[in-house]
Amino acid sequence: EGELTEEHPKYFIKIHVIYEFKGTDLPMDKLQKAVSLSEEKYCGVSAVYKKVIEMTSEIRVIEQ
Repeated sequence: EGELTEEHPKYFIKIHVIYEFKGTDLPMDKLQKAVSLSEEKYCGVSAVYKKVIEMTSEIRVIEQ
């Protein structure tokens, strides 16, 4: 999800990343660790975006 500026050229000023996991009895601590590693160590795109855009995230678990 994102929030764009009103004026042209429009660009993102806020981005909210939703990590969705599907399963039953998923260990939240491991999901949080995976997301943290993704955001802080392995994802070059988010590393660049965080320098200029407000970024937030959340974890959603879809029970199956």
